Amino acid sequence: MGIERSASIYDVMRIGLIRKKILQNIVSFNDIYNLSKTCKRINFYIDEESIRRRMMWLRNSKGIFIKLKEKSNIDSDVNLLSLEEIEFEKSKRFNSEPCEGDQFPGDVININNRVNFRFINAIRRLNDNEHNIFAEKLTETMDLNCVSLKDMQYLSLWSDLFDRDISICIIGYLKHNNVRCIEIPFAYLTTDINKLKKINHNIFEGLPKLSKLIVNVSGPFMDYEEIVKSRNTIEYVLNDLSKIKGSSLVLLQTSIGDCLLIEYVKMVYKIARKYKITVRYKIECVLETSGKLIPILKKCNYFSLGKTITSLYCSLNNSIEFYGILRNLQHFVNLEKFQIEFHFFDIRKDLENIYNSNFKDLSLKHCKKLKNIFITVDYYKLSQIDSSKKEEIINNNLRYLVSLMPSTVEILKIENFTNLTKDLLEMVNNFMPNIKLLESLYVSYQDSDSFDVFKNLQYLKCISKDFIKVPETVKLFSIKQYECRWNKNSKHENERNLKAYFKKFSKSLKAKNEEYVFFNNIMHWDHYKCIIQNYNWHLS
Repeated sequence: MGIERSASIYDVMRIGLIRKKILQNIVSFNDIYNLSKTCKRINFYIDEESIRRRMMWLRNSKGIFIKLKEKSNIDSDVNLLSLEEIEFEKSKRFNSEPCEGDQFPGDVININNRVNFRFINAIRRLNDNEHNIFAEKLTETMDLNCVSLKDMQYLSLWSDLFDRDISICIIGYLKHNNVRCIEIPFAYLTTDINKLKKINHNIFEGLPKLSKLIVNVSGPFMDYEEIVKSRNTIEYVLNDLSKIKGSSLVLLQTSIGDCLLIEYVKMVYKIARKYKITVRYKIECVLETSGKLIPILKKCNYFSLGKTITSLYCSLNNSIEFYGILRNLQHFVNLEKFQIEFHFFDIRKDLENIYNSNFKDLSLKHCKKLKNIFITVDYYKLSQIDSSKKEEIINNNLRYLVSLMPSTVEILKIENFTNLTKDLLEMVNNFMPNIKLLESLYVSYQDSDSFDVFKNLQYLKCISKDFIKVPETVKLFSIKQYECRWNKNSKHENERNLKAYFKKFSKSLKAKNEEYVFFNNIMHWDHYKCIIQNYNWHLS
């Protein structure tokens, strides 16, 4: 007598209608990906299916309010407080909506896999003996190991005002298995070293995967005198950081500084080098010009830190400023990311008029670590200029800029260009043949197949009103369409374009802002999600 065999998951998934019904009830690509990983046969069945899902962009922010307990009659501005007299309350004002993310029927994409914690402290005087207990209680309130934060990799800590109670001591009590990067304000480094020593272990011990400490050196709350006095604290923190294999320190500047800032950056840099820590200096504020940029740069002596700077963003008004920046920038051998915004001026023509042939050695080709380029035009300042003349000058500027770039560039972002030709894009590819990720924002092209010139292109994202022929090499494609006001058929054309994209790609995500993300291979979803999260994929 034969033994009856019950139907296996393979048998069930072979049946098209049942397979579709099962997949309809799996709302996220995360779960579909996990199902695909179970075996090759199931992955084969899922690969055949056209699957569309929703996605939500999440900027994960948390706030904690530190205050006197309601029944307390103590004046916190006069008296030293004990922990019994204060409470920690999760602030609804600053918290993102975790419930919305938890209940969302689709994929929740946490931008940069980052969580921002902001501390609002109404307590000004705490008993000195209880500072470390205070820090421990605060980290318990943060609840980093809850379900919604378990995959977090980037943790940012910030306080409304400089406060000795909110300090780097907090890190000594954090415990999380996935955090790889932590960001703090520079003021945290002014903590009394004796409070740190009371922790009795490496302050980064609870973060086993940590490899990067980011110190934000900007903001109105930096007390430079306190930082100098706290040199021993900085040494103590960086000594602990140096014990983590492959650790690095990033000094992040998000607003324009002054001469003192540069001096303190140099001080921290020297201490970090003493402990053999890799240091990166990222200037991610826009260095506005309006005739002031070069004097500011000379006065603050940013260029004296050239070998440390890895990221720079400049907004330029004329070729004199351009020449001054490039003349120094070409020696930034560790530059990794360069963003340039230019206004209405013909770069090359003006350089020829001003400097004759003395500008022809300008180049970034010695910047062998440069991988990320962003070129944008301030189009709003060009409204009074004839459109054809404007287009000619802007596109000439693009030609000149790409001719300066090294072949190491892998990520290119261009914004506010019009009517780009295939010949111009061929030139871009010739100078930067290794572009893998291209972001095209409000750029129009003469030909729909213009992107075919990029032979190594794998990831493409666009904001466009035109149809885009996606190259065969592209594995991940994002598009946000907008309607052309003077084209009555624009809406219909956009719908037709979407149908073509759905035909080319079997898997897609749609966000609330009408942004679509397309791909084919579900087994690469983990990799695609990482790219979407970490390369500013969100199209606003």
